[in-house]
Amino acid sequence: MEIVGEWSGHHTDKGIWEYFKGYWLPLFPNLPARSQFVRQASNLWKVKQVTFGK
Repeated sequence: MEIVGEWSGHHTDKGIWEYFKGYWLPLFPNLPARSQFVRQASNLWKVKQVTFGK
């Protein structure tokens, strides 16, 4: 979700979450609350850093 959100021009966790809630909710009916989404995304920081070099 983060990769697609970034590619779509949404560069914040809030923006990515709102994008998926607004346009992709039928495909992600169990989308967690924004706070939980942000927490899960932040737990992947090391993987993203190694994978994408940011």
